[in-house]
Amino acid sequence: MSPQKKPAARHALIFLIKSAVAALLLFLLLRKTRYQDFAESLRGVIWWWLAAAASLHIVGYVFSAHRWRILLLAQGLRPSLCQLIKSYVIATFFNTILLGTVGGDIYRVYDSGVKSKKGAEAVSVVFIERLTGVAAIMILAAVGMLLLLTGPTRLSAAAFWSVGAGVGICAAVFLGLVAVLFVLLHPRTAKRIAAILDRPAPLFGKLRKIVLSLHAAVTVYRSNRRPIYKNLLWAGVLQLNVIAHWLLIGLAMGSSLHLRTNPLYYLYNYMIIVPALTLVLMIPVTPGGFGVREWTVWAFRTPLGFVAGAGRDTAALMGWLQVATVLFFGIIGFLMFLFRLFSVRRSRAQQVVPGKAAPPEG
Repeated sequence: MSPQKKPAARHALIFLIKSAVAALLLFLLLRKTRYQDFAESLRGVIWWWLAAAASLHIVGYVFSAHRWRILLLAQGLRPSLCQLIKSYVIATFFNTILLGTVGGDIYRVYDSGVKSKKGAEAVSVVFIERLTGVAAIMILAAVGMLLLLTGPTRLSAAAFWSVGAGVGICAAVFLGLVAVLFVLLHPRTAKRIAAILDRPAPLFGKLRKIVLSLHAAVTVYRSNRRPIYKNLLWAGVLQLNVIAHWLLIGLAMGSSLHLRTNPLYYLYNYMIIVPALTLVLMIPVTPGGFGVREWTVWAFRTPLGFVAGAGRDTAALMGWLQVATVLFFGIIGFLMFLFRLFSVRRSRAQQVVPGKAAPPEG
């Protein structure tokens, strides 16, 4: 096997393994589910609520692109908002086929960094963007927990442990990202890590270069923190949009969920559970988070508003409805990606081949 084919074969094998994990998770969740139960849950779906949930993705793309652009401007990169929205839509396609729901970040780094030859800056922007997003998630989760504790409706034991697990997931991811940011921002720590990696082996040399490049890129925000604050504000607005998206999917479930009986109580629950669900889906276990999404919804079924005695088919259906809203834009992103590839190949084919005489004028 040629050296060029080895990485492709390895990536294909990893994708197949992760796909098998997703299939196994779905099998374990639905092995005792009857087709009649699933069909009954599907018949209860209110489709116009689902269409409303899907439309919020468009709002999310605009908010996300605006957040991304704020950080890129601070690094001296000046893409248009429309260009970044297109990049986000294409990233949705990669989120669907790659591991977890952050696979599209790889494409966004390429789209904003490789073309401008500022790869470290692009990586630092995506990292800071993720960090402010998790910070906004933590704030919303804290507000939701406070409202639940001070509200008139008391949490049941099952809901308490589910909500507590959601808060714990948010806190763990946030502390991990803060630790990485501290390493990158602290000059002495970054230099110590670079000194440890200063070894003859090529791998250590590449890691050392990456650490120093990211440190230089991230330190831009030490002198100018306004982009960070703006990004955090818009991250909060974006997360509220995501919570509204899941709430609308819950309403689309119709008789399977009872959000209308106590809307504020479930709104507060969603302010905690949806951010935790978002973080869980970032874990690169299965392509697009398949299987992980459905199991997480089932684990948080009580605070999400499932009626007593709801089967696992309800959790699977809620997860699949959310996937359906994303998949629509993923298909659009795939078509846009193919168009970009075709445009690049066409422009290269039209260029004059080096060493070949140019056609005579006139």
